[in-house]
Amino acid sequence: MTAGLTLALAAAAVLICLGGLLGSSWTAQALTTVSRRHAAERRNLDNGWRDLAMARRASGPVRCARCERTITDTSWLLVVDPPLDEEDDGT
Repeated sequence: MTAGLTLALAAAAVLICLGGLLGSSWTAQALTTVSRRHAAERRNLDNGWRDLAMARRASGPVRCARCERTITDTSWLLVVDPPLDEEDDGT
């Protein structure tokens, strides 16, 4: 009876280990596919931003439509109140 119980416990341990290995390999394959897709999307976005930056540099300085000031690469990130028009009293 003790030999049968020992064999059953050993078989259960082997099955648990095999299940863990199989589950981890399936998880790794699933995550590899997702990681490859994310890497491809990141490359596409990087290429798009690079093309956009090259187009901005090629077209010359960009000017604000309202005040005609030159917009630098970083100034569009700043939030600045536009200057009030002379006929605008701010009310």
